[in-house]
Amino acid sequence: MRSREDEPIDYHSYRMSLRDMLACMLIAFLLSGAVAYIFYKSLLAFLILFPLACVTVPPVVRDELRRRRDERLRAEFRDTIVSISGYLSAGYSMENAFAEVLKEMQRMGPKDSLMLRELASIVRGIRINQNVEQLLLSFAARSGNDDIQSFAQVFSLSKRNGGDMREIIERTANVIRDKVQVKEDIKTATQAVRFEQLVMSFIPFFVVFYIDLSSAGFLEPLYEGIPGRAVMTVALIMMAVSFLLSRKLTDIGF
Repeated sequence: MRSREDEPIDYHSYRMSLRDMLACMLIAFLLSGAVAYIFYKSLLAFLILFPLACVTVPPVVRDELRRRRDERLRAEFRDTIVSISGYLSAGYSMENAFAEVLKEMQRMGPKDSLMLRELASIVRGIRINQNVEQLLLSFAARSGNDDIQSFAQVFSLSKRNGGDMREIIERTANVIRDKVQVKEDIKTATQAVRFEQLVMSFIPFFVVFYIDLSSAGFLEPLYEGIPGRAVMTVALIMMAVSFLLSRKLTDIGF
């Protein structure tokens, strides 16, 4: 019987654990509590905002976790094909190279490695005489990663037509390494801007909170009556829109 660990991962989606869901609920509670107090000073506002936060926070967290997993998969795949290239240079066949890299990762790699799981699946398929090209193409389709899909397609064509597999794998590893390096360079260059964006997103909360503490009653008109609550609601919407736009502008995706 196939265990859950042996099931193929669909990288197009992300299944959150119970721990992830509890973290989302905590974030929703703190966020809705802060907004309800600072902008409305109302328990009713919290009771309205908390369910909304419980609906909107998990998808945002899920997308972020999936993005991090995709980046990790790309980096692990790059290291894996570099290792495979080394075994091919040493005279191993493609099938034996996969098996040797799997043994190496089982001895030295982290147990939660994504590529360790994928390599184990590929090697199991090879041992029951499944086509290695089809195994790679299946993995590439599940990965949703352009680099892995391109590699699987080129690998399949070259295997079928007798191409130089070692050279193909080396070139693929170099391309992926260069893309990852460029992305890291861009992240480093924009790190200060992204930090400023994060700080600026939370400054209005602290400003309102500070004024409310230091000048009691100064903001009371904003918490009473329809006009005051309308002003705070518009301010909250503008903050949310500016936060989403700034994240979009500083988002780095390949």
